Amino acid sequence: MKLFTYPISMKKCIVLVLLLVGSYAGLAQKMRVGLKLGGNVSDGVGADAEESLLRLGAHAGAAFQFNVTQHIGLQAEAQYSLKGDNSLEYGPSIMHQLAYLDIPVLAQYTLDDVYLEAGPRVSRLLSVRSNDDEVVSAGKGVFNTQTYGFSLGFGYQNETGIQIGWRYNADLTPLYRDIDFLDTTVRTNIRNSTMQFYLGYMLGFGR
Repeated sequence: MKLFTYPISMKKCIVLVLLLVGSYAGLAQKMRVGLKLGGNVSDGVGADAEESLLRLGAHAGAAFQFNVTQHIGLQAEAQYSLKGDNSLEYGPSIMHQLAYLDIPVLAQYTLDDVYLEAGPRVSRLLSVRSNDDEVVSAGKGVFNTQTYGFSLGFGYQNETGIQIGWRYNADLTPLYRDIDFLDTTVRTNIRNSTMQFYLGYMLGFGR
């Protein structure tokens, strides 16, 4: 059974994010715009995942934050993120470094300077690089170029806008495309799993 029965393009997702941001901006007491960067620890998970070794990567991008009430807000982001795993053997595993454009839209609950966050995320595959330089990669053709998932985490942000936090990103969409073989659809159930540690600076506007 497929998780998604209809296609949603990245363009439509970006438009949806902008509409959400615009609607919240009208209600927002304060808006912040800033930059974030940090490290990734990623691998492949799922029923078929074997021999997937942790990979260190990085992420960086822009963030837009809106306070709707004293404790509740919304943060939308666009970030370049390196995922995949460090495996050199098909276990199945990923065996590649995967570069994505990630767009999470997270609800945040803030108490004093500490916040909790959770929400959906869409990711667009930008590039693929094999872990073994001697092996010719099949490129993006074997991977789903657009995946969906969720993010959750916590962090600290003070009045000056300095932000530090931890986040877990999990895909709900398999990494590999389905393969039609002898009237049978073959699916390999491996998904991205990524922990992030980040620093950010948010510049505030409004009241």
